[in-house]
Amino acid sequence: MPVKSSQLNPIRSSSSEQNALNLQKVRDALTALFPISIPRYTVEISNIRTDRSLSPTYTDTKEALLRKASLIAPVYADLELKTNTGKVIGRQSKFKILSLPLLTPLRTFVIDGNQYATTNQLRLRPGVYTKKAESGETVAHFNMGRGGSFKIWLEPETGIFYWLMGTAKKALPVYAALRALGISDSQIQALWGQNLLETNKTATIGKLSYSVEKLYNKFISTSEKRDGLSEQEKVAAILNAFSTKTELDPETTKSTLGSSYSSLTPKAILDATKKIIDIYQNKIEEDERDSLEFKKLVTIDDFFKETLLKERGRKVVNKIKSRLSTTSGVPVLAKVVTPGMFTSPLTNFITTESLSGNPDQINPIEIMDQNNKVTSLGPGGLASLQSVTNLQRLVNTSHLGILDPIRTPESEKVGVDVRLIGSAGRDASGNLYAPYINVKTGKMEYMHPSESKTKFIAFKNPKGSL
Repeated sequence: MPVKSSQLNPIRSSSSEQNALNLQKVRDALTALFPISIPRYTVEISNIRTDRSLSPTYTDTKEALLRKASLIAPVYADLELKTNTGKVIGRQSKFKILSLPLLTPLRTFVIDGNQYATTNQLRLRPGVYTKKAESGETVAHFNMGRGGSFKIWLEPETGIFYWLMGTAKKALPVYAALRALGISDSQIQALWGQNLLETNKTATIGKLSYSVEKLYNKFISTSEKRDGLSEQEKVAAILNAFSTKTELDPETTKSTLGSSYSSLTPKAILDATKKIIDIYQNKIEEDERDSLEFKKLVTIDDFFKETLLKERGRKVVNKIKSRLSTTSGVPVLAKVVTPGMFTSPLTNFITTESLSGNPDQINPIEIMDQNNKVTSLGPGGLASLQSVTNLQRLVNTSHLGILDPIRTPESEKVGVDVRLIGSAGRDASGNLYAPYINVKTGKMEYMHPSESKTKFIAFKNPKGSL
């Protein structure tokens, strides 16, 4: 359904609006990280806030640059240290949990007297995307949000399905894996047909136990593995890991597989094999994974949240746990959690991450233009320019009203680094929307590429009419 502009975040929000959003995402991350517990003690957090203005001025920016200081806002919280029985043995009110880097009016950060600008990122959504490879194989790529990505393909010479997980050197026969995970021959035959079923069945005789072992080693961490489990118990552990440790996007899988899946399931794998067959037989089109329908925009507020929830933030959490467990006697809250412990993950992201850097300060407009820059490279995106295909560099019809088709560098980054159109919008999930005028109502509406691709789009003539 079309949405109104009031339901979306503008691409060009003010620095104060973005700072407020950054604070909200930091608050969400801290709330997710706490309580921090060990068997005997727990640290809880509440009332995360700041009393500093989130609207720094040009004067504030100039002073920070001249003093070689950082433009930041202290973020406070109330902390409690409790025993495992719930008794409060320590309390800190208005404790500075971190210092939040603030965007200047030019939408740069100032850290230790240096200016930094961050780049937005386009990421492929978690989902299953199927296409024909240049080698002739039809491949379904499982782009997992959590759990490790993998691919399944049909070998045209033999008619056998294979499953390759991560960086593994040896592929797993899909039929054996499906049978081991509880999919019956009748379910497989309904989608594959009798001949393809028999081909795969014959080729994988005696490999069910091998498949269980491989899947168990892949999806069960070393700390969770137990000796002496029966094959049935290992299968149960694998299915539980599928449910709790993997992530797919329900909307994406609904579009590409015909059914919604929020995590990996044996049925999702079976549906992917059916999609492979249909594409191989030219019954349906390949998935257009370069369409913005399957992409999400990740901005600085998302980066801040990710940084705290992932490795950098987890190191701080582990340090707090270590202090709780190694303290002799009753731990002192002020020594367990020190002021600003969660600041360094944010400032380190700004000063060291590949998606951030010192802007070319040719003029203020050039600096502000950096705010509309979006790339497919970086953590969570494409690993390097070598992994970018020519198809990914091309202008896609879904870019209409969202990405500038011209503003891209004349270098190896052509089509990789692009610019967002200022009139576009995005929702809280990172979905991008383009503005259109509904000819029936005459009103402006925003549509996601998944919807606009089903509509007839016309352009105004030079006089402004259709």
